[in-house]
Amino acid sequence: MPWALVGFYCGWLRSTPYCTMLTRSNSMAPHRKRDSLQPSGEKTGSLMKYRQTLQGLIIALLVLDTVSQTAAYAKDLPTHQRFIEAHCAGCHGEFLAEAKLNLESLPMPREAPDKAELWQQVVDRLTLGDMPPADSEQPAEADKLAVIKLLRGELEHVRELRKSSAEVVLRRLNRNEFNNAMRDLTGLDLRLGDRFPADVAVDGFDNVGEALTVSPYLMEQYIETVEEWLDTAIVTERPEAVNVKLYEYQGGMGGVDLENYRRPRTFADLSPDEQEVARTKNVKGNYFNGGKVNSYIAKFEWYYINVPHEGRYRFKVLMSGRRSTAEQPMPQIRFVAASGPIGSLTVDCPAGQLGEPKWYEFEAWLPAGVYNFRGEFLNPEPNEVRGRRKKNIDEYVPTFFRVHWVDIRGPLYGSWPPEFTQRLLPPELIDVRDEQASARRVLQRMMRKAWRRPIKSNEVEAMLKLFDAERPHVDSFEQAIQPPLTAILSSPHFLYLVEPQKSESSKRLNDFELASRLSFFIWGSLPDDKLLSLAEKGKLGDETTLSSQLERMLASPKADAFLVNFVGQWLKLRDLGSISPDRRRFPTYNPWLEESMRTETREFVRELINQDLSVLNLIDSDFTILNDELARHYGIEGVEGGQFRRVRLDDDSLRGGVLTQASILTLTADGKETSPIHRGKWILDCFLGTPLPPPPPYVPELEEAEKNSSRELKTIRQKLAAHREAAACAGCHSKMDPLGFALEPFDPVGVFREYKDAKAKSSTEAFGELPNGVEFNGPQEFKEVLLTQRSEVFLRGLTTKLLTYALGRQVGFSDRGEVDAIVKRVKSDDYRMRTLLIEVVTSDAFRSF
Repeated sequence: MPWALVGFYCGWLRSTPYCTMLTRSNSMAPHRKRDSLQPSGEKTGSLMKYRQTLQGLIIALLVLDTVSQTAAYAKDLPTHQRFIEAHCAGCHGEFLAEAKLNLESLPMPREAPDKAELWQQVVDRLTLGDMPPADSEQPAEADKLAVIKLLRGELEHVRELRKSSAEVVLRRLNRNEFNNAMRDLTGLDLRLGDRFPADVAVDGFDNVGEALTVSPYLMEQYIETVEEWLDTAIVTERPEAVNVKLYEYQGGMGGVDLENYRRPRTFADLSPDEQEVARTKNVKGNYFNGGKVNSYIAKFEWYYINVPHEGRYRFKVLMSGRRSTAEQPMPQIRFVAASGPIGSLTVDCPAGQLGEPKWYEFEAWLPAGVYNFRGEFLNPEPNEVRGRRKKNIDEYVPTFFRVHWVDIRGPLYGSWPPEFTQRLLPPELIDVRDEQASARRVLQRMMRKAWRRPIKSNEVEAMLKLFDAERPHVDSFEQAIQPPLTAILSSPHFLYLVEPQKSESSKRLNDFELASRLSFFIWGSLPDDKLLSLAEKGKLGDETTLSSQLERMLASPKADAFLVNFVGQWLKLRDLGSISPDRRRFPTYNPWLEESMRTETREFVRELINQDLSVLNLIDSDFTILNDELARHYGIEGVEGGQFRRVRLDDDSLRGGVLTQASILTLTADGKETSPIHRGKWILDCFLGTPLPPPPPYVPELEEAEKNSSRELKTIRQKLAAHREAAACAGCHSKMDPLGFALEPFDPVGVFREYKDAKAKSSTEAFGELPNGVEFNGPQEFKEVLLTQRSEVFLRGLTTKLLTYALGRQVGFSDRGEVDAIVKRVKSDDYRMRTLLIEVVTSDAFRSF
């Protein structure tokens, strides 16, 4: 229609006198002089006016036509494309594709299933309100919900297609699972599997099948390790007991050497201006001014001791000690042999005077060999005397301990044959009159336990042939049984968890496979007799039975494996200690405190499980789990003793949840300074489960932004602001930096900073905002914002991590429906921790390949 109007008006204009005159003038042009062609006077002005009118009218009609066509085009566009053009294309379109995401050309999931993950991210950002950004025009709620609904339908269609074509990835045992399984089979916790190459982590976990490959070299190591483990476990001759006695040693701040120099003189370190008396270090210490004293301040050594037989040994130690002050913790001593730490104890001693000697006892497994035993202070005395001028050595009362007597006895056996030998060779199964029948019973029993399924007769016969072939060449039944046992424990049936047959049409786990998946999820090891018995009866697939078995397993001490391995990898507790804090800046930091930090986080999760509390306590809580040392570190009074217990926090406490626990705050620092980048990235990647994409190549360093800035950058906030001015850096840093700043009030070892003046306090202001514009200032407000704005995101991230660990595979787009269903059910039950675990183990994903 608009073009018809243009034609009509053009025709009308042609019929006007001025248009006719213009036409006639132009037709006469060849017969006139050049200058006579130009109209003049009033006629010229009128003609120009009409020409301008004509041009303006045509332009207006063309604009109207474009608008009309655009409106008609937009009306015909699919809902999601209209939404994208209106609210997304400005940043994620043809001309500007931030994060390399062009939504204008991105095909829908049904058209391109490989792009479904990108659309899932779009749905998530829209649902959270992170996009469009808070400073952009916001869409009508009805429009946004319509687009979300449309995209979810498309994504669900693709998910169903992927489920039907998913491939099963077989998963071998990782090093830790191998060690645990061998421990449960033999009764010996030798951890020989630690010699294997380190397992590669995928999505934060080292039990993901696609990364657990087996090379010929690793296969050789499996066989050699199993042989060594069996050699140790099958004992045929009782070794002669060993009894070693060691005599008095004094260790600590100066030890015996300090007594030799006890006279009215001042001892100082290498800082003469400060004239300090001494400092405790984990190295040889020196005293200066009047003489040099070499003394082991924080370590001591014993004599070399020969241990002729591998086995369990009992250490009885008679010790006394003294603390410098009543506030100083009890000395904590770790005993170390060449094989590593063998035990630790806390010396009970008074303050200011030497206590009475007391007996302490511990046991340790020692391989045969020659050992140089030593002890270490795990909590050496901090710089209590730092800065005290000309303090006389007689006035200084150092913390130290005295070893009066050490008695070592072993190997220890509660019975003969030892209990671990009887695990492999139960006496009731062995009849010396019929060795072959005995071997059959022993091998069949071991195969059922190790392979975790019913055993076929031909499989037993194959192993029995190995026994028969070996028996003529060795002296005893025990020697002949080791080759088939080695074959059983280096077989794929033992080393791999799930073995679906190619002919199987069903992807559902059978009861035995389900027993293995459940036991390796919670215990990191083999199913016990109870689980295998239920599997044999076909009862484990029942949801009620599965839930009750989960409850039983969580009550077992073996459930510690879940806390160590899942929590340790989910929150990256394994990284704690990889960068040791600077001892000069943080003198109270020591290995014992570090282990207390790690224990607090594990025991906190254990408390949530045992008491069936809300998982949102991980964000914020009114309690934590402390011992006396960690309580002192936090400045919390009233906690005495080294045992961990639940401690209620004050209403105004900044602690609560895991974000403000010292373990997390320390592992996200660099040992000297805090890093909002590291802390913010940890919150997004680990805690919320919303990882950022990898940084683009050639991203400028923070120092480069500072160097190129035209203004002086004094604070980390100013430096990061300058860094975000680079377009390649702004996208990710705008998301993670504000979260990290929320934790800036805590130093690199998790202590709340004490500000000396307003200027120092302002340098670490902890304010920030989420992408949807919600602001916070400080850790407490930040946790409140997470609870109100990100509780479901946190639960979804935790559920995804749990499923990844439980299934031993990556949990991706095709699992989203399962994850959402679990999240919905857990939310409806007040976010309870046990409900989450039960929903995971009763889910279709957990019970399927």
